[in-house]
Amino acid sequence: MSPIPLSPRVAFAAFLSAIFVWVVLDALFGFGQRSSRAALFPLVIGMPALGLSLLVIVGELRVTRAERALRAAGSAVRVTPGGISERMANRRTVAILAWIVGFYAGIWLFGFMLTAPLATFLYIRVAGKESLRLSIGGGVVSWLFFNGIFQCLLSIPLEERLGGAVINRLEELLGFDLNQFFLVPFIC
Repeated sequence: MSPIPLSPRVAFAAFLSAIFVWVVLDALFGFGQRSSRAALFPLVIGMPALGLSLLVIVGELRVTRAERALRAAGSAVRVTPGGISERMANRRTVAILAWIVGFYAGIWLFGFMLTAPLATFLYIRVAGKESLRLSIGGGVVSWLFFNGIFQCLLSIPLEERLGGAVINRLEELLGFDLNQFFLVPFIC
């Protein structure tokens, strides 16, 4: 029986797994003891992230000796464990980082409640190359989902989550509250 290879990928996934275990445990037994509502977000993010990081560890440990030897030898076209070229993997990494930066810039400029459905729509339409109907449906479902979570579960009114640099400036220039155009009634 050969020893478990500790590649940088396995080490990083194990590090992330430890962080997510801490997040989930703290949400369940730490601050989550005082307020279950405060534990909702860390649990919703921490549990799937923990599962994914554990899947990465298992996937890396299942890489065969021959595949490890090929990686170590290096070939003209380097191939990732998923079977795509290293160049394509790098391009995809840059693309997803651009989406993430764009999402955060959108939150800063327009606020979360406008950016979330818009980013969902654009990602489904542009990156996913899906139909307009599916893209619009995804944006609407995103709006309803987040509005329902914030309004019904967390009791955070829309006025506190709509703002962004552009929205705040528009409200100053126009002299009235733009929130009234984005209200979706929920029965909680």
